[in-house]
Amino acid sequence: ILNPEKFGLNYKPEALMLYHANPLWHMPETDKFIEVFKKFDFIFAIDIVINESVEWADIVLPDHTYLESYNLNCLEAPVVTGHCIRQPIVNPIYNTKDSVDIITELSYRLGFLDKWNEYLNFVLGMINKPEYMLEQNKKHSSDEIIDRWAKSEYGDDCGIEWFKENGHKVRRRTKEETYQAYGNLRIPFCMEFVKRTGEDLKKKMDEAGIGWWDFSNYTLFPYWKPSPIHTENEEYELYAICFKTAVQTFADTVVVPFLNEVSEKTPTDSGVLIYKKTAENIGIKNNDLILIKSNFGEIKGVAKLTECIHPKVIGISNAVTRWINHPIINKKKVKGTHFNRLLNASLDYTCKVSGGFETAARVKIIKL
Repeated sequence: ILNPEKFGLNYKPEALMLYHANPLWHMPETDKFIEVFKKFDFIFAIDIVINESVEWADIVLPDHTYLESYNLNCLEAPVVTGHCIRQPIVNPIYNTKDSVDIITELSYRLGFLDKWNEYLNFVLGMINKPEYMLEQNKKHSSDEIIDRWAKSEYGDDCGIEWFKENGHKVRRRTKEETYQAYGNLRIPFCMEFVKRTGEDLKKKMDEAGIGWWDFSNYTLFPYWKPSPIHTENEEYELYAICFKTAVQTFADTVVVPFLNEVSEKTPTDSGVLIYKKTAENIGIKNNDLILIKSNFGEIKGVAKLTECIHPKVIGISNAVTRWINHPIINKKKVKGTHFNRLLNASLDYTCKVSGGFETAARVKIIKL
């Protein structure tokens, strides 16, 4: 978005849809993503809450909550397999609509209903049972989609009404499913597929005149290579990491009053963890307000001295990273210490094979 010519975009993206997403919180180099948001003429969101990204939306289309709608939930490995139904316990309280119905209506009005139905047929696996596939140019309700999906998985007798009555279609995994997930195939040690994919990608990149992509990671065998953070300015002598606390789910649940209260009483969730001796060497005391700077951004936080972290590392809990104007978050003693502002979003800090980006940062700390 910020450099369309480099990536071959011959048009200016005008609109952005946020679907239960919060990229300003969960993506690296937050300040750069704010500049991306500024480029759009129109932003709309489908969500049940206002978050840091939804605040930018011109229009919010409110979804039902999970207590107001149906869905099939996959029961995952390692012990069982199958689906259970999520059922509403109350009728919708406000003027909301199921998110699938919202997108179906939008796709109809914007002229890509056929593509939307094709997408659902693919991701829900209904392409394997053509008799249950959604008709391309018909608007299907969310309940009808669930019904067809269930029947495509378990047969004509096990549609949404069967699940409403019976609750689930779950069984224990067999030994073969548990220990031979790939059947009789061997798990490769030599990653020939990765090497072949890199060669194919290089050929296509060359044809497109793109010469700046790094192909060094597309190898038969994985190998270690140093992250760029190890060669950054030595003025930033500490490493910053972010960690998930057991109390919170990512940072979504910090708006739950009870969980927030627990976090407030948990030492690791109450500030920036700094090794005690390291902090003392730079004149920082417990509960001091500090500025944390990297090459790519800076954040403020409250110092929490500990001997339970590496002397060269500072730790920031996900429980203190939110800054949305929310009645629960506004009451937090520590908020807005948003770790991702310290990270770099460039391809230099991104694995070209997996797409994963560097999740640590070189930083320095200044007492305020």
